[in-house]
Amino acid sequence: MALLGEDTFLWERSHLRASTLAWEKPVVCGHTPVEEPIDRPLLINVDTGCVYFMHPKRGRLTAVRLPEREFISVPYAD
Repeated sequence: MALLGEDTFLWERSHLRASTLAWEKPVVCGHTPVEEPIDRPLLINVDTGCVYFMHPKRGRLTAVRLPEREFISVPYAD
């Protein structure tokens, strides 16, 4: 079995498109901006692109309250 390199762990994004996931518990991630938070049984992505505040469908800072999976978003502010 080949070992995965550091770059794989830093830049791999296929889990965001996968129909099935290999892990047993939910994973919360970011660093890949999406227009709306992703809320799947085993994957939560809270990166709604706050840094991209000039983009019409991004520019919010989002958090998730667990275990309720309640999403809280606030718009970018100077």
